[in-house]
Amino acid sequence: MFFCGIDIAKLKQENSLIDEAQRQITQSPNFANRPKGGERLLNYFRDCYATGDLLALRQLCRHRADTVDYISDLKKEIICFMEEFFFESIYLFPEMFDRTSAELLSKAVTPEDMLRIPTGVLCAILKSANKRRFGDPEVEEIDDETNNNTNASSAFSMHLRHFFEKIEFLERQVEELEVEISKQMDDIDSIITTCPGVDKIQGAVILSEIGDISRFAKPKNLVAFTGITPAAQESDEASDRQSGISKGGSSYLRRAIWVAALVAAFDALVLSAFYQKKIGEGKHHYNAICGVARKLTLAIYVMLRDDMPYVRNYNGLLPGGGIKAD
Repeated sequence: MFFCGIDIAKLKQENSLIDEAQRQITQSPNFANRPKGGERLLNYFRDCYATGDLLALRQLCRHRADTVDYISDLKKEIICFMEEFFFESIYLFPEMFDRTSAELLSKAVTPEDMLRIPTGVLCAILKSANKRRFGDPEVEEIDDETNNNTNASSAFSMHLRHFFEKIEFLERQVEELEVEISKQMDDIDSIITTCPGVDKIQGAVILSEIGDISRFAKPKNLVAFTGITPAAQESDEASDRQSGISKGGSSYLRRAIWVAALVAAFDALVLSAFYQKKIGEGKHHYNAICGVARKLTLAIYVMLRDDMPYVRNYNGLLPGGGIKAD
């Protein structure tokens, strides 16, 4: 279910669409206060719905994305807690959620807990979590740092343990979702995964969010739906020159294409050359990636419209057909 809010002005109306989780899925698309504007608004609402297998796939993909975001929020809270009550942890665990740190923190989340662990056991924990050899110097460093801070309360310890348990549980759910998404993508057998930077998970997001490609008359319409078109900040009758991207359409689709563009900018020959060209012109990294994302979206449009795979071909020939992109 979607909820729409409409701000009606003299010449046009601003619209915002949110889902049941109160997550905004559009960035204020506007329509003229005329009959044609009303028709565009109704067509826009129709385009928001997927059907059949793609609807189920979209629900899985969105649930996975929301769960990953929740895990990220929990990790941020853990970092804040650790910096407040166990500041030395930022030196002991510069990467707090890598394998070694997670293994130790799952056994002992406070300085007092770490001091209770015998040196031999602590060394064994570190060795089991990391291929690098841990010896007495590393263990002594942990002992020294934890001795400097032994004021963490039992409430803090319980709070952190619950956070880690939540993260562990949610990560298992993400794995289950990814397995189910991969199974459905195997059944669909789409050519979308031939696109640079697009694996089964990102491909599932792209397919389910786009839906029927025929509803986009031109490639630029898909780019606009992705929300990576240039946009200026404006009110009803005034505008300024501050530019950005429109962020209209589906935020889930925009994220998937952005992630794919980050890979394609360094993996696909033509797209990588385009990225390097923009960097050479003095563009910021994110501006260059945004350009790559637009080109990638255009390629995806042609792939889905013509049912043609993305062919990596460096000599300009296209045996067997395909899109001339590499």
